[in-house]
Parts: sequence; C-alpha cells; structure tokens
Amino acid sequence: MTDYKNIAKISGEGVKIVTLRYRSKEMVEEVEHIEDWEVVRIKRAKGGYAKIRAHEKLVTLRYRGDDEKSKKLEMREVIVTDNGRQKPMFIITTDFEHSIKDIIELYPPRWLIELGIKTETKFFDLNQLASDLDIKLNFDTFLTQVAHALYRLMAKNLRGYESAEPETLYKEFVQGWGRIYNYEDRIIVCLSKKRSTGCLINAPFLDGWVDGGKYISWLGKKLEFVWM
Repeated sequence: MTDYKNIAKISGEGVKIVTLRYRSKEMVEEVEHIEDWEVVRIKRAKGGYAKIRAHEKLVTLRYRGDDEKSKKLEMREVIVTDNGRQKPMFIITTDFEHSIKDIIELYPPRWLIELGIKTETKFFDLNQLASDLDIKLNFDTFLTQVAHALYRLMAKNLRGYESAEPETLYKEFVQGWGRIYNYEDRIIVCLSKKRSTGCLINAPFLDGWVDGGKYISWLGKKLEFVWM
C-alpha cells in the first residue's frame, strides 16, 4: 500500500510503476457508461489464455507534496472487466510505452508475490518473530525466506507436487514419526511410510541416501534413510 506522493517520488527517479487504484463506488458506476471497450487476449499467470475487456484513459491524480501544496500526477489508467471478478479492476501506471495487453499481463504475477507473503505469514509464522530487536527481526525474516526457498526447491523435485504449498509438503513428506539407530559404522534413520513416500524415495535429492546410504566424512559414518 502506498500513496500518490510516493508514486510521484519513485517515478521521478525513473522507475515505472504498475499498481491498482483504490476503487470507489463512483468509479464503478462510471464504468457502466463506457462503450468503447477493447477486447484483449491475455496470458494467464497460471497458464492458458483468456479474453477480457479493457478501456484506457489518462487520469490526473492529486496529492500533497512536502510543502503541503496540492500537486498533480498524470497517470495511465486501464480498466479491466470480464476478468473473473464481480467488479472491474483499475490499473494505474506511469508506463506510457507498453501496450494495454503488456500492462495487464504484467500485473497478475504480483499476486504470486502476495501468495508467498501469505504463506510465510500463515505456515512459517512470520508474525511470530523471536525478538523486538531489529537485528533479530531481520534474521528471523531471512531464515523464513530461506525456509520458503528450500520448500520451493523441494517441490520442484517432487513429481506431481511442483506447485504444492509448503503446508501441503510438510503434511505429506515431513510430518510423521521415526526412529534413529546409531551403529559403529552407520546411522540409519527409519521413517514412517505414507501414500506419498514413493514419490519422495524417487526424488533426485535422495539419490544415494537410500539403499546403502552415503558416507559422511565429518561424521565418520554412513547415513541411510529407510521407510517402515
């Protein structure tokens, strides 16, 4: 969330902005009187194509500057309907070069970022930080990003689970009981079997760790995984 003052500041530094405009009741009512719609075929963020209606116009947005004086910000507004939502979407941008199609396709991937933030907050408990100290907050956030990246890397190597959420991966592959047997020449980790175990055993990152295990030099023993 930001305001027009920040958009104007960032745009003044040469950065092009594409974001959603606050949708007021009056703006939605005005859309009903638009007649010159353009049909645009766009590529969906999750694959496939869709036909939507779009209307483009220039808008002048007002904001208060640092000197408290009223200032103007010229932006390009793209109104989108028939996009699977009940109300129209109002995209505003400082990009006057790309086509309507490019602008519309540029915005949806942003939701993937929001989905990642939602996952980090819900599953990794990003809200439950360990300390109020800034250095600790930054470290907690960093570890959350690492955990999220590791789950995504794990998903890429699990056939059929490439797009699965971390919560699903945890329930299907991580959560469960097991036993560890420590012998003179090896350590055997015995894990409980699940319906998804076959997919996990065949994953590339477990190659060599099953059926004999791998020798860990600093451990001085072999480490092997077995499912019971």
